[in-house]
Amino acid sequence: MRPLIFFLTSSIGKKYLVALTGLLLILFVVGHLLGNLQFFLPPEWINAYGHKLQSLGPLLWLIRLALLAVVSIHIVATIALALENKRARTGRYAVPGYRASTVASRSMAVSGLILLSFIIFHLLHFTVRVVPGHEYNKAVLTKDGKELPHEVEIDKHWGIPLAKDKPHVVHNVHGMMAAGFTYPAIAGFYVFGVFLLGMHLSHGAGSFLQTLGLRNDRMRSLLAVGSRVFGWAIFIGYASIPFSVIVFKHGLPK
Repeated sequence: MRPLIFFLTSSIGKKYLVALTGLLLILFVVGHLLGNLQFFLPPEWINAYGHKLQSLGPLLWLIRLALLAVVSIHIVATIALALENKRARTGRYAVPGYRASTVASRSMAVSGLILLSFIIFHLLHFTVRVVPGHEYNKAVLTKDGKELPHEVEIDKHWGIPLAKDKPHVVHNVHGMMAAGFTYPAIAGFYVFGVFLLGMHLSHGAGSFLQTLGLRNDRMRSLLAVGSRVFGWAIFIGYASIPFSVIVFKHGLPK
């Protein structure tokens, strides 16, 4: 156990922690985006998707807590590496590339802390539903006072007819998302949060491949471009939902 602790607290150990937790978070971010993009399908799809997740019960909360732990480890390790780089740089390095990487590390640490705040708010808003005015316990209200039902009936589960218990009453996830993004402050914070997420991924995706030994000199430029494209794709995918609500009133009653 002691050798493992020594390794994880070393610089290379922290780099591996950042890389491995980053890989787990990338997989989650992609999966979560695919689930959220069902917002553009008929409402029963994302409502059934939300119902499927809720049916996991305590397991779902264990997954959420595990994800928060992974995020926290990723941020703490990133900040620790940034501080180590800052201490090592003082009076000892004058190579522009090193300084550039240190600046990137600092921005990654700061954006990570802001992202953690965004994730916590996101959970409080759409999952725990304790943000004042957005509890969604009896009705889902848009900013202009339009009321949507907080529960709806579905007869399909990801497009497959439910075998029993028809009609199936589930939480109106589609309406909750649409109504939530009618509030400019919430939509703006969401877009800002996913912008930081995209920026974080565009810097970090290639870095964790290098740490894991999966990047060489010939692939460096290609992976750098791929990381930027991936980061922008994630940002556009997530931001398209509040944008479609604010601009096109998608998901809102006529």
